[in-house]
Amino acid sequence: TSTSPPQPLTTGDEITIVSWNIHYGGGPTLAVGRGQTRSEVIEFLDAIAAEIRTWGADIVALQEVDRGALRSFDIDQLQWLAEATGMKYAAWTPTWDANWVPHPGLNPAEHIGRVYSGQAILSRFPITSAEHIRLPQPSETGALYNLFYLHRHLTDATIAAGPAHNIRVVNAHLEAFEASNRMEHAQQTIEQIGTTTQHTILLGDMNCTPPEAQLRKNFPDEPDTDMSADNTIEQLRSTPGISEVVPQRVYAAAEDAWFTFPAHAPNRRLDYIFHGEGLTLVRAEVPQMDSPPSDHLPVVARFRLD
Repeated sequence: TSTSPPQPLTTGDEITIVSWNIHYGGGPTLAVGRGQTRSEVIEFLDAIAAEIRTWGADIVALQEVDRGALRSFDIDQLQWLAEATGMKYAAWTPTWDANWVPHPGLNPAEHIGRVYSGQAILSRFPITSAEHIRLPQPSETGALYNLFYLHRHLTDATIAAGPAHNIRVVNAHLEAFEASNRMEHAQQTIEQIGTTTQHTILLGDMNCTPPEAQLRKNFPDEPDTDMSADNTIEQLRSTPGISEVVPQRVYAAAEDAWFTFPAHAPNRRLDYIFHGEGLTLVRAEVPQMDSPPSDHLPVVARFRLD
């Protein structure tokens, strides 16, 4: 991979942004716990890096990145992907640090086990600051469960893309299972974004469908999941000064083009990119993959700097 320093960007230049939940190199399976071999994890990580290089990504926000976990054979996935993509600048936020996670079931050989995992931002340009905002755990699950559960975060980073263009990137991975907690996370995200939005990107795995989605419950892969009363995405859309890369009318005209989960048979949209007014959208897509290396498909967007 190239290690030459990038040319600073200026007004009129374009920048490519990616959001991708990489499922800790576990591939497209929805299995909980352990199940992949070390060679399979490496194969998935290499495929993820190859896709990122293909898109010519400048900034990549990743969720579910292991840096030392039994389930992924203690591979430092952040270092692996940084080297494999040639993106030498990184911001790391640990979200799950547990000596042992006794889940699922009673067989220790199938447990998630020891885990050190989190979310990351990779960049071709220098990251000049990064703030890590811990989000509250769900109260519904109780103190004992939460002792082994992850602490979801926002990562709020500033990236020096050029002398007049500091790009603010807020990487989010919101609560997956408890709707009230997820909506609380959305409100805290809005408060964190504040009014500094001109060159702001909010992106990540929001773990919720948009309100106009035709399917919001009774999913084929998760029949018990119900998002029909969840307003997470409506809240995020209300953030002053930012817009989605997929307008509601575009989404409604061809929903399945924007589905990101589950990657091998997608039926819903969980992953998003929002942008400030100083970033003009050139194009956006959810790349379709015959052999996805994660259980999520990525979102890729290209912007022109104003």
